[in-house]
Amino acid sequence: GPRTSIPSVGVYASGDELTVDINRYLGNVQVTVYALDGSSTTCNTYYINGHSSFTMDFTGYNTGNYSISIRLQNGTVYSGTFRLE
Repeated sequence: GPRTSIPSVGVYASGDELTVDINRYLGNVQVTVYALDGSSTTCNTYYINGHSSFTMDFTGYNTGNYSISIRLQNGTVYSGTFRLE
């Protein structure tokens, strides 16, 4: 079948780490993570060259629920929530 050119974004949690996997995308992404209780926020920009993975370490962050937002340069946003124990 025809190949898709739509970017794919996957986020995988393991312990205190999140791995973000982005495929079929060229450019910067802005990743924002914030605690739903308002206790902490982190924001990083990563360059994706077609297919890239990167790991974010949350060791020392408070236990609780967090939101992650991944924004592409065209304004598309992928978002979700995860829990740190």
